[in-house]
Amino acid sequence: MTFTHRDIHDLRRRSSEQVRQTFVGLALSGMRRPAYSGVFQRLAGTKIPTYISDLILDGHQRNLTIRLKMEPREVGQENIRRRYMATIQGQRLLSEYGPFILIEVNPKSERACLQGSMNLGAVQLLMTVLPHWNAQCFNPWICVLEPLRSDG
Repeated sequence: MTFTHRDIHDLRRRSSEQVRQTFVGLALSGMRRPAYSGVFQRLAGTKIPTYISDLILDGHQRNLTIRLKMEPREVGQENIRRRYMATIQGQRLLSEYGPFILIEVNPKSERACLQGSMNLGAVQLLMTVLPHWNAQCFNPWICVLEPLRSDG
């Protein structure tokens, strides 16, 4: 059996994709539950409204820190939905994929729900940020992070 350069390239590409998917699966093996949640706390002294939330993982006794910032609108974009950017710290793999871009789901409401996703191949992460009103009239944001695995 003889292999052409194209066959060798295809084998190499397939094996590197398998290695990458295995790495994603191992890196996110600490995320065993179907969803993780946390409460965002506003950081004082920032020009752009910035919020931070810690999510405690059950597999590696480590936290993920999520930082949420509202992206400023440019001139003439007042009627466009607000965009938010969320970055995840505490997991090196997730920082390599860049930030979540979160979009307002219901922009007409006073505090709309935000949603975004990040496709990692074997795992897709969904982030939902929900408004919440509590008894002290403090309006925190609730963050829900869901890892959806392709194997079920």
